[in-house]
Amino acid sequence: MTTVGSGQTLVISGGQSSGGITVLTSGLLDIRSGGTASGTTLSGGTEYVSGLDSAALVLSGGTEHVFSGGTAVGDVLSASAFLTVDSGGMALNTTLAGADETVLGFVSGTTLRVAPLGTTTYEARQIVFSCGTALATTVSGNCSLDLEGGAVASGFTVSDGGVLQIADGYVLSGYVVSSFEEFFDVDRGGTALATVLDTGQQDVFGRASGTIVNGGAVEIVWDGGIVSGSTINSGGREFFSTIIGSAGTAIATTVNSGGSQTVLSGAVAIGTTVKSGGFEIVSGGGTASGAVVSGGGVLDLLGGVIGGTVELAVGAIVSGAISFAGPGATLCFDGASSGSMPTNVISGFRPGNTIELAAVPFSISGTVALKANNVLTISISI
Repeated sequence: MTTVGSGQTLVISGGQSSGGITVLTSGLLDIRSGGTASGTTLSGGTEYVSGLDSAALVLSGGTEHVFSGGTAVGDVLSASAFLTVDSGGMALNTTLAGADETVLGFVSGTTLRVAPLGTTTYEARQIVFSCGTALATTVSGNCSLDLEGGAVASGFTVSDGGVLQIADGYVLSGYVVSSFEEFFDVDRGGTALATVLDTGQQDVFGRASGTIVNGGAVEIVWDGGIVSGSTINSGGREFFSTIIGSAGTAIATTVNSGGSQTVLSGAVAIGTTVKSGGFEIVSGGGTASGAVVSGGGVLDLLGGVIGGTVELAVGAIVSGAISFAGPGATLCFDGASSGSMPTNVISGFRPGNTIELAAVPFSISGTVALKANNVLTISISI
């Protein structure tokens, strides 16, 4: 058994092989092209791989670097250990137990899981950069697979609290979130198209389009994030939140029966369609612009305001005072009689705003009167 101590370097040259080497802190094992090592233990030490390395154990603080032409097979990295795979390098069937892997080359069959170190639990992380390829990665337990723009990844599995994160320049289409407590993060500059959330959670800091949110799943649009064309089905939820300064924005969301959209302070929902049995909830400081609320749909204004043209169909339910966001907003009632219109207090009405009674025909004999308690009465003979 060979031990490489602090400050020492052991070189395995082409045609040489060795097994069972232990590398201590600040020690270096250098496996050159054509060299082979197996069963190495990095106890805080470093290993350079330009040849073949198999079944290495990298303990806390240890570092493994696979260079172009090098191959690592079946290595296990413990909490707070590090693996870098350079362009032209390869790592197969690696286990990251609370460790970090940076991928610039090719990796396949990586398993990410949490691992304790003392009183701290470490989550594993695999980052795949633009020239990297990762196949068949398995992620669980709050560990994360991060895909940068230009990365290639396929066959990955995320479950049990695992996180898939797409970053600047990465576009992912048709991804299905189907595992309980799975998280899908769309970071700034990332784009998700036609995602299906059967369960779990999608956090959008970048762009997402055509998301389908089914029962039990959640789509959260954070500061600066924009989603468009989302469909919220029964039990699905869509939230918009402000974290720092800018707000989340949703465009053309459809909320079906049993689904809900919640617009928090500073956030904007534009062109939401609320079907019968669906809910749009606008909290104080939130804005619903251009919403269309069908009969049986619910617009719940918890201090939120309206902008653009908000259309309330016959049978639409409005909860809370209706407040105009500013000039240029239109409130359209499709009902033709007082009994078919909401009785909510309307505030913030000013020059440039419009209240449209879409089903009431024009009559030159009609009268308008502002009565006690600011009740506006419109009378017309049909």
